[in-house]
Amino acid sequence: MSKYEYDIIVLGPYPNESNIKDGMKQRIAAIDKIMKEKRRLYADISMKKKFFQDDEPVRLDDNLYFVQLNRLKTYKVIFSSKKIYIHSLLNIYKAMPWILFTKAEIFFDMHGIVPEEELFSGRYYKSFVLGLVQKLFFRIKKNINIIYVTQSMRDYMRRKYRFSANDFIVPVFPDNLINIEIDENKVNSVKEKFRIKDDDVVFIYSGNAQKWQNIHLMLETIKLIATNDRYKFIILTGEYEKFKNLLESYGLKSNENIFLESVLPEELSSYYKLSHYGFLLRDKHVLNNVACPTKAIEYLTYGIIPVVLEENIGDFNSFGYEYIHIDDLKKLNLEPRKSTKNIEIAVSLKEKSDIDKLERKLKASC
Repeated sequence: MSKYEYDIIVLGPYPNESNIKDGMKQRIAAIDKIMKEKRRLYADISMKKKFFQDDEPVRLDDNLYFVQLNRLKTYKVIFSSKKIYIHSLLNIYKAMPWILFTKAEIFFDMHGIVPEEELFSGRYYKSFVLGLVQKLFFRIKKNINIIYVTQSMRDYMRRKYRFSANDFIVPVFPDNLINIEIDENKVNSVKEKFRIKDDDVVFIYSGNAQKWQNIHLMLETIKLIATNDRYKFIILTGEYEKFKNLLESYGLKSNENIFLESVLPEELSSYYKLSHYGFLLRDKHVLNNVACPTKAIEYLTYGIIPVVLEENIGDFNSFGYEYIHIDDLKKLNLEPRKSTKNIEIAVSLKEKSDIDKLERKLKASC
């Protein structure tokens, strides 16, 4: 790879059909849209790939290339561009120490606060190491560009590390939310498939079974309120078998009012269009206070009212979003309705996003 062969090097995996249901990959795909005119190389740094295995870039499209590299060979891409876009602290860790010595302009898309995520999951050593990596990176690299998903995340990081950087607030807007085109035929097809009537109240959960999703609490609640004949529950997940087993463990199963499906992101709109309330059960924790869950943005965009355990999720509470606490859910007899307030907030988040500013910065002097 010759020097400056690519306009932009992207450290992270390129989204494809097999991984696009993952929230991080949806974020990567959305950011890729603003650099598609540039010659770019996605470098997936592997901790397992053997040193002597082939590492020639594969051309995926006109301006798009992909390579998987052994970690020790990261220098081959780090020094081959004037701009490097890094998805997540994990890729900074993998690119050590080379990333500290490049003169390329750095764009660091945080996605989340990774050391805290590892600590929450009980991986104390990994949390400690990644915390050191992040501190070292901020101390050595000056005037970098940092992309946050929320203002809350920016404020938290500034308080913790006291560094200088060019800031961009870019909430998570996956591809399926950029240009919404509702196919009413598909909506009606889903409605007929699940036998949903106009006066039915539709609850939805879209996501997998990670610890922070509080799936057990959700299923306990569904079991309590599923006796209401007007309540319908749609669970959309990439972990179909896991959820099937979880439902069975609670004495629940996909039947006349509980529906379990696995769909592609571009198919979500038909289900969201029908839904009124969406489970978003995050704990009171700094991880959630600074986060911008893809699910939350999707819910608000379609006027869905989140059912929450903790209302302080990212910047949403500062905008005054409409939600229902899960404890109140058990007491209320809900009606089918959408929230115009939540739709307005989603529109406002799009308008206030620094995505255009980021695009100009990425394209400048490439």
